[in-house]
Amino acid sequence: MTLKQQVYQLVDGLPEDSPLLAEVAETMRLNQGIGEALEDVRAGRTFEADEFTKRVEDRWPRKTTV
Repeated sequence: MTLKQQVYQLVDGLPEDSPLLAEVAETMRLNQGIGEALEDVRAGRTFEADEFTKRVEDRWPRKTTV
């Protein structure tokens, strides 16, 4: 039996509310997000921290008390 088949068998045997299944799903979601972020970096869809701060402050200026 291959590793892939063993993983399928393990996952198939888990109940829907299994904490292990939830952990696997969260790990997959995290890995997908990291992959998307790396693709953004490779494609140049990033900016420096100073630019981020400026964009946030421009969009949501701090309220001042009067």
